[in-house]
Amino acid sequence: HADLCHKLVIPASAVFDTGKRQYVFVHEEELFVPKEIELRPKAGDDFVVQKGLRAGEQVVVSGNFLLDSESQLKAAVSGGPMKMGAP
Repeated sequence: HADLCHKLVIPASAVFDTGKRQYVFVHEEELFVPKEIELRPKAGDDFVVQKGLRAGEQVVVSGNFLLDSESQLKAAVSGGPMKMGAP
């Protein structure tokens, strides 16, 4: 789609959806830092980012199993970054 060529697109697998908010984890140095984002409707297997993420930021796309529990997401969002490799 021609409109997507100038938009920031991320895979659906990178998004953590709490039901009220959506987050991605961005890799910064040795940490995974949660960032709240706003998304446009899903386009295939991807989302177009409306707000909250800049081009060039390294989003955790695979390996979300390391962060894939509601309690870890809540802890990360409320407490800040998580070290790489955190269970």
